[in-house]
Amino acid sequence: FNHLKLNRLEAHIATQNKNSISLFSKCGFNEEGTLKQYLNIQGNYYDALILACIR
Repeated sequence: FNHLKLNRLEAHIATQNKNSISLFSKCGFNEEGTLKQYLNIQGNYYDALILACIR
């Protein structure tokens, strides 16, 4: 955070990607919300979870 002068890091992860959600949670990220039909993968829309870590 300090080196890059960041205050916030944010990740948008497909809700079905449980392994990535678990990893980010273990790194101190908190769930902030859900983006409905945010990701288009091969013509199918998926929700994304917003995870953020604030300094």
